[in-house]
Amino acid sequence: MSISFTQAYKEALASAPTDVTTIDTIDMDHPTFPQPLYFARSEKDIELGGQTYLGRQFKFKPPEISSKSNSSLHLTIGDIRRQTIRFVDAAVKTTDPITVLFQSWILGVSGPQAGFITALESNNITLKNNKMVLSAGYPDLVNLKLPKIVYTTEEFPGLR
Repeated sequence: MSISFTQAYKEALASAPTDVTTIDTIDMDHPTFPQPLYFARSEKDIELGGQTYLGRQFKFKPPEISSKSNSSLHLTIGDIRRQTIRFVDAAVKTTDPITVLFQSWILGVSGPQAGFITALESNNITLKNNKMVLSAGYPDLVNLKLPKIVYTTEEFPGLR
């Protein structure tokens, strides 16, 4: 059974009070970036959670949660600047994926609050005519080592 995030998200937005606004943001980070790239779906730059996000128009399709889906986020950002293009060009020449954090901020009477958050890794990125098209998916969860720490009696004497 698939869960349509898009449908649930639309229903949540439709039932939100009129004094509540949501801003979708994308944070992109890579070891070659001097600092992470922050984009907000907004007409102008905006500060959220102490971080300035560049206002850019983008469209996205969130990852679908189902057994038949590859659970990828599809994202198109327009009006990409030369500096961003240089960062992304350097990143795609390495084997490290670009980490993509998709976040919906809720702006209301109590200030901005982080709502839905998903951390993904890029698996395909294209730059063309100042437009970036990216698809990102969840990390390789099947081969993830759990727990990450190997518990030994030398490091944790209480295990004896």
